[in-house]
Amino acid sequence: MIEAVLKRLSEAADEAEIFSVKSKSTTIKTTRSEIESFKEKSTTGYGVRVIIGSKMGFYFTNKLDLTAAEKAVKIAGASQKDEFQGLAQQMKVKAEENTMSEIVMTVDEGIEMARQLVSPAGDYKELHATTGTVSWSTSKITVANTHGLWAEKSEFTLAAYLGTVATGVEQSTGFHYEVSREKDIDAYEVGDAACRLASDSLNPGPVDTGRTRVVLRPMAVSDLFENTLAPSFSADSVQRGRSMLGDQVGEEIFSKLDIVDDATLSGGLMTEPFDDEGVSAEKTRLVTKGVLKGFLYDTYTANKGGTVSTGNAGRASYAGLPGVSASNFIVSGSNKIEDEKGALIVHGLVGAHTANPISGDFSCETRNAFLNGKPVKKAIVSGNVFELLKSGVRFGTDVKQYSSIRSPSIELPDVMVVG
Repeated sequence: MIEAVLKRLSEAADEAEIFSVKSKSTTIKTTRSEIESFKEKSTTGYGVRVIIGSKMGFYFTNKLDLTAAEKAVKIAGASQKDEFQGLAQQMKVKAEENTMSEIVMTVDEGIEMARQLVSPAGDYKELHATTGTVSWSTSKITVANTHGLWAEKSEFTLAAYLGTVATGVEQSTGFHYEVSREKDIDAYEVGDAACRLASDSLNPGPVDTGRTRVVLRPMAVSDLFENTLAPSFSADSVQRGRSMLGDQVGEEIFSKLDIVDDATLSGGLMTEPFDDEGVSAEKTRLVTKGVLKGFLYDTYTANKGGTVSTGNAGRASYAGLPGVSASNFIVSGSNKIEDEKGALIVHGLVGAHTANPISGDFSCETRNAFLNGKPVKKAIVSGNVFELLKSGVRFGTDVKQYSSIRSPSIELPDVMVVG
């Protein structure tokens, strides 16, 4: 049907595109040590985008037919002109990029993972699992347009999460999760990590107010950078005047660190053969030894900026238009953490979503924080990401990826802490 609709659209529009998603997800939830629920969901959807005389029309549907094409054309007719609208040109897919994921996971395997997930809680006194989840999804995505582009990919994602509560003088909580594109998550280790955090966080002491070294574990780094640093490298943010970095290409903006967006990374959570417009995946150097090299583009922002797409178009679903999106956003550096003694170790942040993505200012509550091996009460850490990354930043060796951000622990030398 995609071919038939595209043929009709080629007669009615200057350019046209169909984005198709067929997915199936399975979720198993646990409460304490029992399996509480099991849910399966299947989705099929199509996003139809047309461009007629620099006017764009978009229509989404669960059933692709000629009516959907006609509605997209009608919407374009009522839209405002935008000279930067355009679609990706024909993509030449490399053989290795065209390999389709063949991973299959059974319900029995998921149930066994859920049992393994909650089992470590029985090894700890005065501790129990609260909620746990094992979920996986498979999807087939097709991007086709009237320029002759036709690209298909299949994806598999597996995730395991557990929350825990330990009881001492007061209660303490912990949670941990892992996400993978393979069937390689050790559910027992995920559960045990959540249990250890809750148990180790019992009976916390106070932390002094003042400026101090803070070491963010990878999950905390992900929390913070996803909401502050990464958005500033979007060409859309730059073009809208919503990035602090817009006029600093070629300048040293940070200490000696590197940032690369690499959609080709083996084992990356966001690794793909092509983006959601069908543009081939790329490795884009954003910061090299502290010097800003460039930004991330989709087709629209590339047209607007007089350059080419970096293959960073992403969509929340078939029902949305593409926008600039990071893939595997890798932060690294050669200056290594030498000694964590005296530094506040923070495993997670609460409220990172309230940070200012334009200025980089943040004020977050710590979750599961430790000082010299001892748990400390919740505190507020605040500062400006761009200023903190300018000097004295050090890196651990424990590289992890929980979202688009891929990073080890990062030591920031001068963070304001309010106990």
